[in-house]
Amino acid sequence: CVLPPPTSPTNERFLGGSITHSVQLVKCQNFASRDEIGSGCATVTLVGVIELKETEILYEVGRALISTLDHEKVLQQILKIVQESLGYSRVGILLIDEETGELYVKAASGHAPQVTKEVRLRVGRDGITGWVASTGAPLNVPDVSRDSRYVPGPSPAASELALPLRIGSQTIGVLDVQSNRKAAFGARDLRILSSFADQAAIAIENARLYDRTRQMGVIEERNRLAREIHDVLTQNLTGTLGHLEAADGLLGKGDYAKAQEVLRRAMEQARQGLQEARRSIVGLRAAPLEYLPLAQVLATEVNAFIAETGLHVSYQVNGDDSVLPPEATTSLYRICKEALSNIRCHAAAQNVSISLSIGRQSCMITIQDDGVGFDPSQIDYLNSTENRFGLVGMRERARVLGGTMILQSGAAAGTWIKVEIPVKGQRPAEEDAWPWIG
Repeated sequence: CVLPPPTSPTNERFLGGSITHSVQLVKCQNFASRDEIGSGCATVTLVGVIELKETEILYEVGRALISTLDHEKVLQQILKIVQESLGYSRVGILLIDEETGELYVKAASGHAPQVTKEVRLRVGRDGITGWVASTGAPLNVPDVSRDSRYVPGPSPAASELALPLRIGSQTIGVLDVQSNRKAAFGARDLRILSSFADQAAIAIENARLYDRTRQMGVIEERNRLAREIHDVLTQNLTGTLGHLEAADGLLGKGDYAKAQEVLRRAMEQARQGLQEARRSIVGLRAAPLEYLPLAQVLATEVNAFIAETGLHVSYQVNGDDSVLPPEATTSLYRICKEALSNIRCHAAAQNVSISLSIGRQSCMITIQDDGVGFDPSQIDYLNSTENRFGLVGMRERARVLGGTMILQSGAAAGTWIKVEIPVKGQRPAEEDAWPWIG
């Protein structure tokens, strides 16, 4: 089995480009050694060998693309496979900087080290790759010395093939291949590199989405910690401060026995706050919920609230709270505790009603008071620091579990809050769902 040399006209017409001639020759020789190539069938066998090689390359590229979501590792594996399998002089992947709109070298093989650090190309203005990034169309330049768009680098090329990396209608970068030979790229190069570019674009976008998801997870965790800090520290410190102020007033009146009792309550609340803070840091459930069901824990909170404020509180429970998942019980406990803290500090109410209802599909808690109320439309809930981790934190706790929060309030009309959370996991409510009803 004899193959024409890679640069011969016969080979250019037959192979359509520079798909590695040495690999094909080895394959052909292996077939010939097994008497699998006979007179008149060499051409058919060679076509099969080339197609087999292309399939193997795409298979290896596919394996590399799904092997990791690490952006850097994906691109380096891709370039190594392309350069080693297809025998190109230099290969690079350039991505479009979303902030500046410029192309920068994300990964390269065969280029001088300074290329990856220094090159910044303006889309549509600089280089062959800049033109491809702008138009979204592939470009094969058989002789770069005759193309005004070519920008010479530390390792000048003789020919260049650039293909867009596209996601839908958006071009996110360019795959650039260079050769030291003129007219080195043909139809087969374009075909296999186009397939590879499509796979690479998807892999790169998946890696980007994964990175963004991780960042969103970090932001969500920060918000969770902010809610925990508010619920644990602020609520307990507020209660402790209230006890200390009451004790100070009793001491001024000379009622030392009552002052001592109030101070004991303050110390106990401070101990509970410290315990809650420690548990929140390690991500455990609220301390009371580790040993008691939600309805009983809320009853304890209500009794403590009555003892502290002297208000009349109605508390009702309907349904079996044992069906609630742990994250739901924790959120409902925190929401109710925050609502009671707000009533204690701001409402000037006389009567409070709390209702917990657990059904097959959802759990609902309502908290209502007859206090001074407020106008929800006059508060910038998204931007003001006031109540940011109070009312907003309550709403966020419901949202992340797929639930909703509705609030009604008005001047001298009291405040009514209803929170509903699905018993079984569902997707979170839409971010802009903010059903305040004045």
